[in-house]
Order: sequence, then C-alpha cells, then structure tokens
Amino acid sequence: MNRKIEKRKNPITLVGSFSAFFLTAALAILVVLCILAGSKAYYSIRTQAEENTGVRTGIMYITGKLRTADADCRIEVTEQDGSSVLHLISDYDDEPYETCIFCREGSLREVFALYPADLSEIEGDSVCTAQNLRIWQDEMWHIELTNADGVLICQQLSIPEGVRN
Repeated sequence: MNRKIEKRKNPITLVGSFSAFFLTAALAILVVLCILAGSKAYYSIRTQAEENTGVRTGIMYITGKLRTADADCRIEVTEQDGSSVLHLISDYDDEPYETCIFCREGSLREVFALYPADLSEIEGDSVCTAQNLRIWQDEMWHIELTNADGVLICQQLSIPEGVRN
C-alpha cells in the first residue's frame, strides 16, 4: 500500500503564471515610459517659463528705470551693434553720470559710469538673458526685448512730461 502519488503540474496554472508575469512587466514598462515622457514635458515647460520670466523681468526692469528717472534726468537712446542703448543721465556731486542699459553677449546688461561711458570697454552687470533690445519714443515709450529663443516681448509706456519723480 505504499503507493507514490505523483504530482503533475497543471498546465493552466503555468500558463496563467506566465501571463500574469508578462502583463505585470508590460504594465511596469508603460509606467516607466509615461514617467519619462511626463518628466521631459515638465522640464520643457519649466525651461520655457523661466526664459519668458527672465525677459519679462528685463522689460519690467527697464520700465521701472524709465518711471523712476527724476525730472532732471536726461533720457537718450542710441544704437550700438544693431541694438538700442538706453542712457539715463543725471548729475551727482556736480558731475554727470549715466546708467546705460543694453544687450551684449546674450544678456541684458546695465552699467553705471561717469558720462560719457565707453561701452566697448565695459562689460556691465547682467540683468537677464536676452538677444536684442529696441527702445524708441513717439507719443509713448516702446520697449521690445527678444529672448534667447527669438520670442519678442513688447511693452508700451506713457510717462507725461513733468510727472516723472
């Protein structure tokens, strides 16, 4: 009566195990691909937002400089290398000084120096990344700043005479 009972493997259970494994593996691969695609999209959106924020900050910086220039301040715009240069000229201790705002080497820059400043010899402090600056005045001030991707951001500003600080 000593019979050995032989266990057979159920082929249905074996096929079910392999199917479950492959479905789980496929699901895991899809999850990883979705995460990678989502992170790439997030990085792209974040980079674009940072660049646009930098240029908008530059526009607001120039606008603030124009608005806060006092009544004795002379405002001039010149051209250098196809880009505008904003000159805010004031007297300090009976000597003329100027704040120059211009684009060079992929950034908006500012220089505060004795008037007239030779901008070819001065690097200036970087304000934000930008390719080009255009400023002109008719009835209003017009400011155009181009970001690193070539996107143009524009601002118009009206400052009536005698209203400046």
